[in-house]
This record gives sequence, C-alpha cells and structure tokens, in this order.
Amino acid sequence: MNAQQAIFVDEYCRHRNASRAARAAGYRSPRNSGSRLLKRPEIKSEIESRTQQHLAERNIDKQWVLDRIVAEVERAQQSGTKSQTALKGLELIAKHLGMFVEKTEISFEATMLEGLAQRMIEGQARVLEAKEQKSLPESTDKVQ
Repeated sequence: MNAQQAIFVDEYCRHRNASRAARAAGYRSPRNSGSRLLKRPEIKSEIESRTQQHLAERNIDKQWVLDRIVAEVERAQQSGTKSQTALKGLELIAKHLGMFVEKTEISFEATMLEGLAQRMIEGQARVLEAKEQKSLPESTDKVQ
C-alpha cells in the first residue's frame, strides 16, 4: 500500500466516507477513486483489521449491540411516547433473529431434471446438425 492509499485508509476509518477520504488523500476524482479503492483487497483488509481492533478496544460486539437495542426498545415502551424507536428496535432484533429473511424454496423432481437434461442434449444435437449442414459444399448436380 502506498502513502496515498494509507492516507485514504486513515481518513476512511475516521469517518466512513469514501469520497471524503479520497479527497483528503489527494485523489483527483474522489467519488470514483473512493469507490475503486474500497474494492482493492489490501485496502479492504486493512480497513477490516482496523475496524475489528477499534471494536475490540471498546468491547463492542454483536451481543453489546443487541443489548443496547433491547434497552432502547424497553425504554421506548416504558415512556410510551417513542413508538418509532421501539418499532425500529424490534425490527433490528427481528432481523438479527432471522425473522425477516425471505426464503424461496425451489424443488425439482428427478424426472423433471432428467427431462430437462434430455431436451438440452437434443437441442445441442440440432445445433451441431445445423452447423454441419451449413459447412457442406453445395451440390454440383444443378441443372444449368
């Protein structure tokens, strides 16, 4: 990682804004550069490492966040005036518990898959046959 990229990482870790970090690091096109830099493996790795270190130093983990959400929901419910806060907290807890994950179940019977495979084979054979017929020379027994 070069010096300019290191500045980008420092700035990004400070305020989590890629364009702002790229601008501070001196890139000409901050919006494009910031987006591009976040995709580079060495930069992603460094940001992740620093983020984990920052959270560990403050003893912040998933349980800490969940505990705070629950506390806010309880506080909002007790006060009775902040129903939006309670609803948002309940939504976050539900997502954590996997209650809002949309699942689509797709099932196939073996006969369906076999039929599909057979149709694909037949289609490939027709394509090959058509290619072979195009490559054959024209018949010479034309009447002139």
